[in-house]
Amino acid sequence: MRGSSWARALCNTFYLKMPTTKAPIVFLLAEKDDLTPASECVAYATYLRERGAETKTIVYPGVYHGFDISGLRWPPATGGRL
Repeated sequence: MRGSSWARALCNTFYLKMPTTKAPIVFLLAEKDDLTPASECVAYATYLRERGAETKTIVYPGVYHGFDISGLRWPPATGGRL
């Protein structure tokens, strides 16, 4: 995990102690995401799958956080760190 920004939102920080509903979940992840790193979200998907949830994980190569928002410029001049 790169950087130490307080703004970084980890995929699993809050939810690890909550029970899963076992509802299907699709994770659409950006490979170069500095805010919610894909590797941590993949690990979280594995955690949920091990507890009975149906998960599908898609990692989009070479893109950053917000890649699916038209017109969003990322990373900003800060080099992807807030």
